[in-house]
Amino acid sequence: MAIRIPDLESALSLKGAAFRLPGSNRVRHLQDAVTLFACLDEAQPDISKSMKKNINNLISAMDNAEAWSFADPMNRRRAIRAIRAVQPAGEPPALVLPRRPGRGPTTGDPKR
Repeated sequence: MAIRIPDLESALSLKGAAFRLPGSNRVRHLQDAVTLFACLDEAQPDISKSMKKNINNLISAMDNAEAWSFADPMNRRRAIRAIRAVQPAGEPPALVLPRRPGRGPTTGDPKR
């Protein structure tokens, strides 16, 4: 009997599909997604349209503070870089972006 292990992009897509199911533990799926994003390379992953749809569903729900609660600062940064690689036009939720005194949270620009 063979056991198939998905690659990271497939695992993220499966998490996105599970996240959409009624009655699923949505916060846990988001927490797992943060961990999976932290493991994903910065390069644009090669993903299909259906996989991208599932992953984008996860990204759009990542404004939940509990989703990021178990990630240490290094893994948060890694996950943010991967989210930006997957969805360049998107922006990770402000609640997880590093803040610098007198600067905006993402670019270092003066506060808007």
